[in-house]
Amino acid sequence: MERFLIYFFPALMDMAFGTIFFLCPMRLAESGARATLVSGIIIAWAIPYIISNQLIGRFINARNAVKMLLGSSFAIAVISICFILVPGPMIQYLWVILSGIAGAFFFAPFQTFMKEFETGSSGLVRSTGLYTFAWSFGLACGPFVSGPVWENYGWKYCHALNIIIGFLCLFGIYFLSKMRKTRRALHDETSASVQKESVNYSGMPDLAWLGWIGSGAGCVVIAIIRGVFPKTATEYGVAVSGSGLALALLSFSQAFTGLFLCFSKKWMYRPLPVGAFGVCGIVSSILFGFGSGTFSYCVAAVLFGIYSGGFFFYLVFHSLVHPSKSARYIAVNEMVVGIGGTAGPFLGGVLSDNVGLGMPYYFSAALISVAVVVQIIAHLQKDERKTLHSV
Repeated sequence: MERFLIYFFPALMDMAFGTIFFLCPMRLAESGARATLVSGIIIAWAIPYIISNQLIGRFINARNAVKMLLGSSFAIAVISICFILVPGPMIQYLWVILSGIAGAFFFAPFQTFMKEFETGSSGLVRSTGLYTFAWSFGLACGPFVSGPVWENYGWKYCHALNIIIGFLCLFGIYFLSKMRKTRRALHDETSASVQKESVNYSGMPDLAWLGWIGSGAGCVVIAIIRGVFPKTATEYGVAVSGSGLALALLSFSQAFTGLFLCFSKKWMYRPLPVGAFGVCGIVSSILFGFGSGTFSYCVAAVLFGIYSGGFFFYLVFHSLVHPSKSARYIAVNEMVVGIGGTAGPFLGGVLSDNVGLGMPYYFSAALISVAVVVQIIAHLQKDERKTLHSV
């Protein structure tokens, strides 16, 4: 039971961040701020997230991961109170910066924490899929819930929900950490049977670098969408609930893609599936550029969620599949996500303000195309070498 219960907490925490990522840019957009200021909210979160991850990555381990998770959960509750008590549109930047630091103390430690509940390569695939599902589903719930709550009760109630989330994570993780000894005993009894059912990935190539290339491009694009889309939707007269629905569908689609991939085995080493996910991202970006209404944006969001679910699963899997390198690779993963989150909104805001509302999305389609071509070529070369060695 604990094996699945742990994924409830990244879902909750990303619901809080999904609310912040939706609420703060929308408030700035409604105040008449330029696209660069609106998209800058994501940058303000990403930069401290990158720096904090590189610092904590040097000393994080299984012993202190729980303390970091508890501190992060408490910090989110306090920061959400600050959003309510000091509500100016521009002061949001300060609270977002602090939330980026708090986020760094949650997600990397959580990946260390969750490894204690899984074993073997089958456990790796399951945990990768469940983790992708959990945080994506939570991120989807942020705008999905906060849009209607804002329209019916006011935006402050959205942050009030985040206060509750912070304390739920605080007490839930504390309770779960006390159950780890029991979970370890069960792990010892079942590990042998799990290993028999596992696929052996030990002889597979190390493709973490391809994950960084593909996910680097994907993270830039998803940050462009999250940073610029509120301005795009506002300009085309899409209601707050409609833009919230589109962003929610993106993350819901991403979540269920990750859940579906729990049943996968070797697609992460094959060029055709990687290319198929890339096509979804390219088509989605083009639709975002041409779209002008809730329905077209929702279709684009679902397609992009399929793409992002694939590249996030690919990223996490290839960073964890080689145990001796996983700690270093996780730190690089978070840096890739953070850099993408910084570069994306900046590029999107500049292109939107100076070229046009559709240009950030066309640029996104081109960027994904380049990354996918590199991945496919690399996979084909790996397959060719494998064939030559087997002759």
